Amino acid sequence: MNNPFYNDCNTKSAYVLKYIDPKEKVITFKRVHTTVNPHIHRFLELAYVLKGSAVHGMNNEKTLIKEGDYIIIDLGDVHYYEPVNNNEFEIQNLLFMPDFVDRMLVNAQNFSEILNCYLVRCSNGKTPLAIANRVFHDENGRIRELICKISTEYEEKKLGYLESIRCNIIELIIETMRKASPDSSATASSKSTEEICKYIADHFKEQITLYNVCKSTGYSVPYVSRKFKEEHGMTFSRYLQQMRINEARRLLYESNMKIIDIAEYVGYSDIKFFNTLFKKFTGKTPREYRALSKGR
Repeated sequence: MNNPFYNDCNTKSAYVLKYIDPKEKVITFKRVHTTVNPHIHRFLELAYVLKGSAVHGMNNEKTLIKEGDYIIIDLGDVHYYEPVNNNEFEIQNLLFMPDFVDRMLVNAQNFSEILNCYLVRCSNGKTPLAIANRVFHDENGRIRELICKISTEYEEKKLGYLESIRCNIIELIIETMRKASPDSSATASSKSTEEICKYIADHFKEQITLYNVCKSTGYSVPYVSRKFKEEHGMTFSRYLQQMRINEARRLLYESNMKIIDIAEYVGYSDIKFFNTLFKKFTGKTPREYRALSKGR
């Protein structure tokens, strides 16, 4: 059976999968499996069960998945499939790099960063839940419809097919966000992290730390640190940095403010540190980002 991947290296019992066309940055295909060995991604994957059922292993947890279920597998996570009673199952795979959705996400480390990016931000004023590595069920067939559209676009490669795929992926993410929202049956984020996130949103321009945020909201540092990582897929510090850099990106795109003034506005008095951090998150300096985002 042809495999669109090649082995990059062994990592204990898992092998690293490393193949997406560097120009397209996305690929989709369907495969019939019995067993899929543990492997690690350098990209994001949406796996949709078209037929049958299987046991899906993610890091150290196992879950039974069946037709109509789908999972978004995060960067760097180990996962695998085991058959049920040695039966075959069919999966549609959608693999894409974070910067396929937003070209400034070249250094994104997890799926949560996509949920906060300028193109996808759809939290309706609330902090998005972590939706990677959770099993969702496609009750009304909407996700399957979007995946079929993506597959057709990818196979036919008509004019603008990558932009069409990008739009469908964003719609797919939004549909999944709705499934994970507090209004759905899925578990909402805890009250503590919601309060912490609201505090960050209100005060991120100030010199804040996890300690003084916890002191202001009445929660312990170890508890919030653990819950924050569990529910948002990143540390408090990275979340705060990401929020500040996202605001800086917006200002670079929408305003003519000087870069040094933008740095101070989002909470960084050290312009050198701001420039280093900005490049770490976006792969570009603030000056390069402004030129690229405005087409200069």
